[in-house]
Amino acid sequence: AVGIIAGLALAMSLKFLRLFELQNAAGAELILLVCASYSQFILAEICGLSGIVSTLFCGATAVIYASRNLSPSARELTEFSAALLARFTEIIIFILIGFGFCLYTFAERQTHEIRDALLQA
Repeated sequence: AVGIIAGLALAMSLKFLRLFELQNAAGAELILLVCASYSQFILAEICGLSGIVSTLFCGATAVIYASRNLSPSARELTEFSAALLARFTEIIIFILIGFGFCLYTFAERQTHEIRDALLQA
């Protein structure tokens, strides 16, 4: 419920602030989206609810209602920023999986060598 209410509040604030009427306000609209999303995450965590689920519902609500109140340049900037962030986090995850696999195989090999040395002694 917190995420849906936050998404609707974000849509209403974008509508009544009329940032789309200002020139070069795409950055301000993006900052408002990010700050509103993070603040509802914190609010849900403070209330003892799941911040991740709340963010999921806030994002779904914001896509439906808030995107209509964005200027075309802000919509383009938001889509580009989300795609860039998704690509960056995907790269980081695969790097961490690769390091984890290498460390696991190295640790397993070291464990077998230590076991063999102890059995020979």
